[in-house]
Amino acid sequence: LYGDEATTPCLQYASSSRVPCLVVPCNECVRFFPPHQRNYEGYAQALLADANAKGGRFQRAVLQCTPFSRVLLVQLPDTEQGQRTRQQLDIVQQQLCQQQFLQQHQQQQMQQM
Repeated sequence: LYGDEATTPCLQYASSSRVPCLVVPCNECVRFFPPHQRNYEGYAQALLADANAKGGRFQRAVLQCTPFSRVLLVQLPDTEQGQRTRQQLDIVQQQLCQQQFLQQHQQQQMQQM
């Protein structure tokens, strides 16, 4: 699903019906960026928060080595395999956050030299 006018209704439908769903938010849909954070990251976070507030179980995953649309919003099936995959996504997301923190810390140290 490409992130145009159909993104929010599709996320709402998937949230309310609890069906599996995967969305790659559009990085060029500037008119949908939220006023409090007018960028791609803000858009992805707002979509995720809205879908989960409406009963969804969406998680954020990151596409590696992609230049523009880097975020996947995923609602996995309510099965044992889906639960294992959710746990794996959580672990990967934590690892990515740690890597980003370390990279930022290293950059700061290099700038101070």
